[in-house]
Amino acid sequence: MQAPKYIDEAKNAGYQIVTIPENVRDKISGQSDLSGKPMQDLKRFKQTWNDSFEFRFVKPSKLTPSERAIYEATPKIVSLIGGLPRNVKEIKISETMRIETYAFVEASGLWEGSTGTIMIKRSQLQSLEEYAGTLLHEIGHAQSGAPDISSEFEKTLTNLLGKTGSHIDGVQVKRGIISKLLSR
Repeated sequence: MQAPKYIDEAKNAGYQIVTIPENVRDKISGQSDLSGKPMQDLKRFKQTWNDSFEFRFVKPSKLTPSERAIYEATPKIVSLIGGLPRNVKEIKISETMRIETYAFVEASGLWEGSTGTIMIKRSQLQSLEEYAGTLLHEIGHAQSGAPDISSEFEKTLTNLLGKTGSHIDGVQVKRGIISKLLSR
């Protein structure tokens, strides 16, 4: 019920699905089946899925016109927070995404610190709000170096929200001085 897509993936991979209570699952975790293979629970299947995962990147030139218009808003979005952090080298769009750390759904975005890459799922380009939210969320990971559900990440995200909010109605607050932004 929590992960219908991954139940279907497991069935397609040849696994037989058996629903058991959590207390039984905990008792048999790490055990082998009758053929000697480790029993897979949804958590282990998720890990196997992520380990074998490959992104399917989409070049900006291959986006639809509406998707491209949203993607091309990236400089304006990041200007609201003072620009991209130096450790962000590129932003890529992918048709596919890994499974979330805390849920059984594909992530909307991912920060990969080892390559300096923010990856955003193509479906986020359906609305500027979704894309901007995911982009800023991943920038929060890049700035903080912290995972979801951590106080450091929450502080960074709050800071980013404050920076974007300081641009409301053409008024920008910097160092205690309010200045009217010129709009054209």
